[in-house]
Amino acid sequence: MPESGTPERKYALVRIKAGDWLLPSNSLRWYWRLSKNEEEGGWSLWRTAFPQQDHEFDVLAEDIALDLWQEWELWDDHFPTRGEAIVALLRYDEA
Repeated sequence: MPESGTPERKYALVRIKAGDWLLPSNSLRWYWRLSKNEEEGGWSLWRTAFPQQDHEFDVLAEDIALDLWQEWELWDDHFPTRGEAIVALLRYDEA
């Protein structure tokens, strides 16, 4: 764990499109979506359960490709930077 108290990220961010990123939680419990709120300028965190079976990955990939996010839960939407959103989700995952 870095000196800042923030857990190290185990997985890489995946860019979906400008202002839209995905990141698996370190525990592989959640799949996180980081999205830029163009109106307010901040970042929002959304989450969905991490797929456990191949067909669940297929469904998730298809939904992402079609820009369908209705199964994702808004977790928080008050982060001024993407970095702060990432720190928050890493700390949440460790709790």
